[in-house]
Amino acid sequence: MKTNTFFSLPSSKLSGIAIRIRAVVDAFFKQRPATVYFLMLALLGCSGLLCFTLLRSPAEKGQSIAGFPGQATQQVSGVYQAAGQLSQVLSMQAELKGMLGKKSLDHTDSLRIHQMIEKIKSLQIKNYRHEKNQP
Repeated sequence: MKTNTFFSLPSSKLSGIAIRIRAVVDAFFKQRPATVYFLMLALLGCSGLLCFTLLRSPAEKGQSIAGFPGQATQQVSGVYQAAGQLSQVLSMQAELKGMLGKKSLDHTDSLRIHQMIEKIKSLQIKNYRHEKNQP
């Protein structure tokens, strides 16, 4: 003989309700399969639409297409920086050649030549340190 406890009564009532709900849902699916099919397609379409429009998460800043965040932009900025330094060095070398081509140099020319040589050396050291830190 089965004894009724406090927890067995609600579970038997809930199982009866679950069986009735399942029977109603099965009957609806069997009577209207086309409606269920088109409802399923509509929900799938809405899900896809929401996935690619409203629920899209914003992309992180600095993330490149290749998936290496920030690395591509750092490399490009390094190239521009090196090109700028190279153009400075070339312009200073041209100015140095012009000054050294003079027959006589005064004190201001000597100071300017010394400053340009020091600037070229500092740019070379700065560029060497940058290249040394790159993988």
